[in-house]
Amino acid sequence: MYGIRGSSSTAPLTRLQITADAAWTLTIGGINTAREVGSFPLTGSADDVVMVDSPRDVASLTHDGSSNFVVYAISGSDSDLVVNEIGAYEGTVIPPADGGRLLLVITADGNWTVD
Repeated sequence: MYGIRGSSSTAPLTRLQITADAAWTLTIGGINTAREVGSFPLTGSADDVVMVDSPRDVASLTHDGSSNFVVYAISGSDSDLVVNEIGAYEGTVIPPADGGRLLLVITADGNWTVD
């Protein structure tokens, strides 16, 4: 998916060009469109955006896909790329924590878990 912006980097997104060889879904919205969860483990398949109400200090992640597995963790004004791997993955990360909620932006081509 490619976004084409206006003349400045702060201009709103005005057009999208999507090229795919399989079914796809596009969701446009604010942070309030994230899936909200309050407990672990989290499970999913493919891309997802998840808001965790009570994040843990350490997270164990798995992925069984064969392509990119990317996880951004965002807490308050702090964000971190906690996983950026290709293929199957199993590991432990320390997400940013400001004592509040944690937003996870996940790119995956297979099943994944966060515990």
